[in-house]
Amino acid sequence: MNEKAKHEKILTVVFMTLLLLLCALAIFYGLCGKSIIEAAYEGKSVGFANNLIKYQHTKPVEHYLELVDVLFRRGLFLGAVLLAFVNMVVRLIFFKKPPRAIWAAVFGVFVILGVHLLNPNNRVYSSHGFMHAGIVYEILNGNIPPLNPLLAGMPLLWPWGYHFLAAGFVWSLNVSPPWAFAIINLLALPGIVFLVCRISKLIINDQRANVLSVIISIFAATFIDRKIAIFLRRNHGVFVEFKAMPVFTRFTNSSGVPLGLLFYLLFIYTVLLIFNRTEKWRRLLIVLLISIVGTGFFYFQMLPGLLGSFGVFFLFRLYRLLRNKTRNGAFKLFFTTATVGLGCLILLPYALSLTGGVRGKIDILNPSWMWHNFTSFFFVSLPVLTLILISRKLLKHRVALQPMRNFIFLTLGASMTYISIHFPGNNEYKFLVQAIVMLGVLGGIALSFYCNGKMKYIVLILTLIFSSFSFRDVEYKLQKKYSELSYREAGENILMAGEEGELYEWLANNTPGDIIVVDTAQKVPFLAQRRLFIAQDEWIDGQLKSQPGMGIYMQMLFVEGSGYSPELIDYRHRILNKIYDPQTNLNDEELTEFFLTHKNILIILRRQELTQKFSPDRFDLVFNSSNSNFKVYRPGDWATPEKSPPIVR
Repeated sequence: MNEKAKHEKILTVVFMTLLLLLCALAIFYGLCGKSIIEAAYEGKSVGFANNLIKYQHTKPVEHYLELVDVLFRRGLFLGAVLLAFVNMVVRLIFFKKPPRAIWAAVFGVFVILGVHLLNPNNRVYSSHGFMHAGIVYEILNGNIPPLNPLLAGMPLLWPWGYHFLAAGFVWSLNVSPPWAFAIINLLALPGIVFLVCRISKLIINDQRANVLSVIISIFAATFIDRKIAIFLRRNHGVFVEFKAMPVFTRFTNSSGVPLGLLFYLLFIYTVLLIFNRTEKWRRLLIVLLISIVGTGFFYFQMLPGLLGSFGVFFLFRLYRLLRNKTRNGAFKLFFTTATVGLGCLILLPYALSLTGGVRGKIDILNPSWMWHNFTSFFFVSLPVLTLILISRKLLKHRVALQPMRNFIFLTLGASMTYISIHFPGNNEYKFLVQAIVMLGVLGGIALSFYCNGKMKYIVLILTLIFSSFSFRDVEYKLQKKYSELSYREAGENILMAGEEGELYEWLANNTPGDIIVVDTAQKVPFLAQRRLFIAQDEWIDGQLKSQPGMGIYMQMLFVEGSGYSPELIDYRHRILNKIYDPQTNLNDEELTEFFLTHKNILIILRRQELTQKFSPDRFDLVFNSSNSNFKVYRPGDWATPEKSPPIVR
């Protein structure tokens, strides 16, 4: 046995020993954990832990049992994640036979499942979890295209293909929308790992380099996360985009980014294959069309990045054709371009239905925004760009030049799209995600050149350091707390316990699907599967707060993000505020006109002092919760043209 094989065997034994220790710890806790906590709570002798834990008890022992159980499970999971990742990276860098890319996929799936199971609140709330769930319920209730559940009666101007797929999983598997989103991400990750690995293999046929491309592009392409971005902005006045950074953070959210990336990378891989083959490339045009339509329908936000990638690639290939004065490759370029055009034509009706309200607010080649996005791109891509530039000579001599050149121009296109276009709400960050994943592929290849001699230790340290930002997000999501919402998932429904749950159950079971609900809270679309007249944020301690599960200010979402007219939004806010204002009479002229023109209205009352506004001769009490803390009123028979009451002016 040579020295290298001996070291590999020692490392294998070390990792197996640590794994067995974790298993032993889990078994010990399962057998003895409860009795140790109970004994410590009562101040009794606990053997080796005699009198170790003594404190003033303010809560019953069950609280501490649950608390320790949660902390132990999370700690054990994080230990297993760290051990598994270090083991994978050490084998990748030091062992003669590196692990296959499938182990990166298995590891990622393990982490995603662990986060969702250990902190269900993160899965249900997510960044915009409640908002996404409301759209899924719209589709399940037969509304295709869906209406906006947060702005009743108005068409949904956001992309909904992702929600359409989630609705399919909800219907077929009888799971809740949050679980459907999790399933999509779990299925997307292995596909992305496969495509990144295959793209890397077209550039260099080396397993170590290919798997490193996966690790870098998904887990370790940047050092930017939320905390560092906020630090740079506050202390140096530099804006750096942190949403979806590192990319793996989006796999543990209710987010369409993984699904969009899957189809985008399929497009990149197919283009590279077409221009790398001399025969049998025409059949790939079908796959190319599927990738374009899939990107545009399931995650429309990434379609401009895809078109930007192809646009720069097209100019590069056209330049080569003109310079070489040959028709070689002309047919490929023509048919590929025609396929891209066909995909765009197929998507055109869908695209026009989504972007009608915001097209005029998109900034293209605005110098201010270009500098803004360039600085963001510079900081986010700095580590991997530095690595690529340092290794440019090695890349030139060790890889297949034609696929690499094609790939570089595709990457350049995504990068330029991010720099040159600005969307409302900084939504162009999706193009940055595309560019960073692409750069990560080249970064992994470049890093593989240094996996020899003493440099391999530096490679290990750098990989672990930059990957730590992904796992810091995992730790954050495991311990993140949300406002208390006593819910449970029952099949495809999300049910709420307690008196408020009675309200949502009544709405779901006793009202038609097209009812318009007036409410100050935003829970109706996902707990009762009904539409709000308008969703409105709350003022808490003098500050406007977005509600948990929404993760965005409603005014920004409606006007800037969707393009609804400010007059419409202002009118609905005014009606809502008048209904719940103690000083405004409900036979106000504007309110009376509103009740006359909106027959299918229900008003939820959460404040008892407002009950006196709803006189029995004008409003019917149609629901009263068990303790009378939640009431639902409906305008009475007077709300018809022939029975309208006098208007108070």
